[in-house]
Amino acid sequence: MSRQAYYQWISRRLKSDYESSVILEMVMRKRARMPRLGGRKLYHELKADFHVHGFKIGRDRFFRLLRNAGQLVKRRKRYARTTQSEHAFRIYDNKIRGLNITHPNQVLVSDITYLRAGNGFVYLALVSDLYSRKILGYDVSGS
Repeated sequence: MSRQAYYQWISRRLKSDYESSVILEMVMRKRARMPRLGGRKLYHELKADFHVHGFKIGRDRFFRLLRNAGQLVKRRKRYARTTQSEHAFRIYDNKIRGLNITHPNQVLVSDITYLRAGNGFVYLALVSDLYSRKILGYDVSGS
């Protein structure tokens, strides 16, 4: 490595470190007002400020910078708790455990599930044949 290449590398490194610190400062100021602001929206809101400071930074480099600084916002899990096992109702025995199922319509099973729709949930109830696994009937209803 030549002497010139070494000093150019040092210069680029110092410039990059300076850009990173200024960008992270911008992010911290924005996040002080809106702590859950995501990376993409943050990038688009700060893009004009990057050009004012003369920084050329793409979205991927911005995300890498946030990731290395531990500033990426973790997504919240969106789920509904649909099972409540601590109830006072009677729990029935499993009568088909160990049963050898040999033909259709010997055992019919049903299940209910919740589906997210628009502004709430709808309920899907299914009745199916355990042998062929065909759905024999269903119903979808609101709350």
